[in-house]
Amino acid sequence: MREHPTKSGSLMYYASRAELEALPGYRGNDRRGRACCPIHDGDNPTALSIDWATGWARCFSCGDAWAIRVEDHPDAIRPRGDAPAAVPQRPQTARRREERRRSDADPVARDLDALHADLERAIAGAMDALPASPGAAYLDARGIPLDVARELGIGWGTRGALAGRIVFPLCGSDGHPTSAIGRRIDETDDRRNPKYKALDGKAGYTKTLFNGGAIAWAKRSGHPLIVVEGPLDAAACVAAGYPLAVAIGSTTYRHPEHFAGLSTVILALDGDAAGQAGRRSLWLDLTARGIEVLSLPAASLDGAKDLGEYWQRYRAMPLPLAARSIGPHPQSVTTPKKENPHVVPEPSCHLADDVARPEHVEVSPALDMTPDDLPADLRAEAEALALELASDGDLSTDYFSDLVRNEATLSPEDRVAAWYALDLASTRINATPAA
Repeated sequence: MREHPTKSGSLMYYASRAELEALPGYRGNDRRGRACCPIHDGDNPTALSIDWATGWARCFSCGDAWAIRVEDHPDAIRPRGDAPAAVPQRPQTARRREERRRSDADPVARDLDALHADLERAIAGAMDALPASPGAAYLDARGIPLDVARELGIGWGTRGALAGRIVFPLCGSDGHPTSAIGRRIDETDDRRNPKYKALDGKAGYTKTLFNGGAIAWAKRSGHPLIVVEGPLDAAACVAAGYPLAVAIGSTTYRHPEHFAGLSTVILALDGDAAGQAGRRSLWLDLTARGIEVLSLPAASLDGAKDLGEYWQRYRAMPLPLAARSIGPHPQSVTTPKKENPHVVPEPSCHLADDVARPEHVEVSPALDMTPDDLPADLRAEAEALALELASDGDLSTDYFSDLVRNEATLSPEDRVAAWYALDLASTRINATPAA
C-alpha cells in the first residue's frame, strides 16, 4: 500500500484489489467489500468499506482523514513518483480561484438556498391544504390524526409534481427540508404512476429522511431512535407516542453518517424479505459507527406488512418495540386510542378485545440448518438479540410466544437465527445465580 499526499493536505493510499482482498477479515462480492482497517491496524472486520464499482475505500473509524484508491480500477489515476510538490498559493489568489469556481458551478448548486426557501413555502402551503383534502381522511383511517400530521409537517399537494398526493417533507438531522415525497391515497402501484414519488434530484433536491429532526433530539436525550422504511410507519410511531422515529424511504440509506453520535438505534423495517435484508445492511453500517443496534423481529409484526399496518390494525405498537422505545413525549401530540390505552407495555401486543388472536400452533424446533450455517452478520445480530432477551425475562417469554405463532412466515435463515437467539438467552438466564 503506497501513500500519496494530496493538495488538500489529506492522505491518499493506493492499493491493488488483490492487496485489499488479502486484508484480515475481508468478505465481500463484486460490488462491495468489508475488512479490517490497514491504516490504524484495527480488528473490526466491518470498519473498512470498499466500493469496487467506484474504486474507493474508507474506514468508518478513521473518518475522512484518508482514502484508499484501488489503483487497478479503470478510473484510477496513478500518482507520478517524480511529480513536483504543489506550489503554495497566495491567500488572495486562492480566494479568487475559489470564487471563480463557485461562479462556474452548476446553476442548480448556486440556487440551492432559493430552492430550499421555495420548498419550505410549498410545504407550508401543502400543510394548509391538508385539513379539507382527501388526504386527511386517508390519514385518519390509517390512525394518523390531523394534529400529528401537522406536528410532522405532512400536507396535501395541490399543484406541481406532487399534486393529488399526501406530501411528506424530507430533511436531514438539522431539520431543514431538502426534498419531499408524495404518496397516492389509493393502493395501486405501477411504473407510470408509482405509489410514492419524490421531487426530482436533478433539480437540486436531496432525498434524506422523513422526521429527520428526531435524530438531533435522540442525540440530546440519549433515548433510542426508531428507524423504519415508510413515512406512514414513522407517523404511526409518533401517533403511538414514540416521536423519536425516522423513515429512510427504502430498505437502504445512502447517508448512514447522519446517524453518527446516536447511542441506540432500533431497526423496525418491513417484515418482508427486502426489509430483513435491509436490516442486516443497516446493522453493519450503524455498528461500524459504534451505535448499539437493536432489531425488531419480523415475527413481532404478527402478519402485518409494516408498523403502519400494525398500528392501523391494533392502535398499538408491538411489545418488543414498546418495551425499548422509552423516550420524550411531546405534550402537543394527542392520539385516539382504543378501549385500553397503550401506556405501559402489557403481556400481550394486542390491546383491543375485538382483535382476533392467531391460534397457537405446535411447531417443532427441528431445523434444516444450524447456527454455524448462518451468514456472519445475521449470526452476530442473533447474538446481540440474545443479550437483550437475557436481560429481560418477560421480553424473552413474549418473543418466544411470537416466534411460535409466526415461525411459518419466516425465511429459513431468520427462523434459525431466532431459535439461536432464544437458546443463547435461555443459557444465560439459567446460568445466572438466583439472588
